Amino acid sequence: MNIRKWYFAINETGIPGYKRLIQAAVLSCKQNTSLQPVCLYYGHDVPFLLWLESQNVKIIRHQSSILDAINSTPSTSQWNNITATGAYLRIDIPLIEQEDEFVLYTDCDVIFLKEITDFGETPEYFSGAPEDDPENWEFANTGVMVINIKNMRKVHADFSAFAAQNLTRFAPKGHGTYDQGALNAYFSGKWSRLTLDLNWKPYWGISPTTRIVHFHGPKPSHIEDLITDNTRHLPNVYKGLFAKNPTSMAYYLGRFHAIEQSRSANANGIRYLGYIDAIKTSNNEVTLSGWAVDLKGSPSPSFQVKIAGEEVDTISVLRKDRPDVSRSVAGAAIDSGYEITFPISEEILPEKIHVLPYNADEPLSFAKGFSLKRNN
Repeated sequence: MNIRKWYFAINETGIPGYKRLIQAAVLSCKQNTSLQPVCLYYGHDVPFLLWLESQNVKIIRHQSSILDAINSTPSTSQWNNITATGAYLRIDIPLIEQEDEFVLYTDCDVIFLKEITDFGETPEYFSGAPEDDPENWEFANTGVMVINIKNMRKVHADFSAFAAQNLTRFAPKGHGTYDQGALNAYFSGKWSRLTLDLNWKPYWGISPTTRIVHFHGPKPSHIEDLITDNTRHLPNVYKGLFAKNPTSMAYYLGRFHAIEQSRSANANGIRYLGYIDAIKTSNNEVTLSGWAVDLKGSPSPSFQVKIAGEEVDTISVLRKDRPDVSRSVAGAAIDSGYEITFPISEEILPEKIHVLPYNADEPLSFAKGFSLKRNN
């Protein structure tokens, strides 16, 4: 099964909320895979389309084949017809794609971490991975799918009619909202299994084999708020997913930031990129781990640590291999990771600690909210 194209879909009203996510998805696809990005778009001309075109994303303007049914269905508290005009674009991929037998589809909230040459078993219709429990295959999360174009085209008329007749049927089920519910109901018992590493959720833990990370539930901006305990505005389901594995959520947020920072550096001539992923405390010592890249000099810069503006002596500075960073950031060495240990004599607020490459004016970004308290 050979796959050359990656499809995603968005409507005009979705761009403001998903622009940051789409940029990371597109950049990571270009950096780490050989897939051709294809965007299905419904709406007017907006400046963001120019950015997509500058990244060689093929834009296909399209309106859903069930648009009339969507527009004639009143919005409710659990279902929005404007959102639906974007969500149901993807059901027409089998009609739009005329060259390839199989394509990859993902939602906009993914990042690609590795080249993808093996997509698993050949699906009769489409393949999907579980929703939030990696061992529960009763319901497909269709945020990442391998689509069998020929066979899905054969049933498109019947499936689209089913979807049009059941637009609001799945809304109360939460995870079945919009076309995901229709796909699961219509193809019950007929969809194939997608390997977990192609639809890996951040709260499942850190996996070295992950190829596509899907920010299912909390998006990167929500994870930033969850880490800093700024959660009053977030739904309980996001808090629950984050609580499953805060460490891996922070790790994949760091991977997302690496992609973002690479883009920012290229655009603004920034010299140093870096991130503090984690903090560990033991007695009167603190260990910071993360990564840093000097884009204009040594790929692995030297560091200084400052607390409240004053440089402190380090106990040790260890280099760590970070193949994820070397793949995501052009010019990064394989050993761009670091682990710095230094002493503290009292409890220090995390925001008072700065890690700076020598000759840098700005400190590395800090993974907000890690509590810096000595263990008893």
